[in-house]
Amino acid sequence: MKNKVAFKIIKIVLIVLSALTLFGGLFVLSIFSSKEYIASLDSTYNTVKYMWVMWLFLPITIGCLVFGIVMTVRKSKAISNIIVGAIFSFFLFNYGCFTPIFTSQYSTDYSYWKELDATLHINLPEKMSVVIQDYTGGTQTTSDTFLLRYKSTARFESKDDCLAFKTLMNEKWIDSFANNSVPLSFSIEIGSGFDKYLLYCFDTEEYSPTQFESNNRYVCIAFSEAKTGMYLCEYQVK
Repeated sequence: MKNKVAFKIIKIVLIVLSALTLFGGLFVLSIFSSKEYIASLDSTYNTVKYMWVMWLFLPITIGCLVFGIVMTVRKSKAISNIIVGAIFSFFLFNYGCFTPIFTSQYSTDYSYWKELDATLHINLPEKMSVVIQDYTGGTQTTSDTFLLRYKSTARFESKDDCLAFKTLMNEKWIDSFANNSVPLSFSIEIGSGFDKYLLYCFDTEEYSPTQFESNNRYVCIAFSEAKTGMYLCEYQVK
């Protein structure tokens, strides 16, 4: 009798805990990735970066699955444990795989920004926290007249660095520009919350260009004092 009661308790507890693992994983993920973001790129990167936390809950669902298999072999009714354990193990494992699979699309190497600084002469600090997403490896299907090459955010190490950078801004930086000068997705994201902008054409070496020729490469940088950072988009005209 006691064994039957213990069996039912363990069976129910494992099912309930397994059903809660996804919520637990999402809660832990929100803690790991919670911070103020410069743009959606930051949010997406941090979510992907920490999706591996879903694997921390796999022992519960695998335990539920193994318990169900063992008890079923022993002629006890535990099919529900097998089903619940298998389903939630599948979801946890696959969500956790987002980290090794998708983080390859991103980089945190500051050298990309330093190379831009050598071209644009915008006096970047020696160190910033950056996230770069590379769009050059795939095929883009869009009705926009531009093709994305890179998107990146760069966060100053301190507010003092941000203010020092702001004081060095010159006529290269502008207050606004025509929305059709940059890719639509980027234009929407920088519609508010940014103070200054810089537009540059690599091919003509022109700041604030007004002509956008086919196959030419451009970059737009949006600066935000409130967010203590910048958001960049490098793109090419189709």
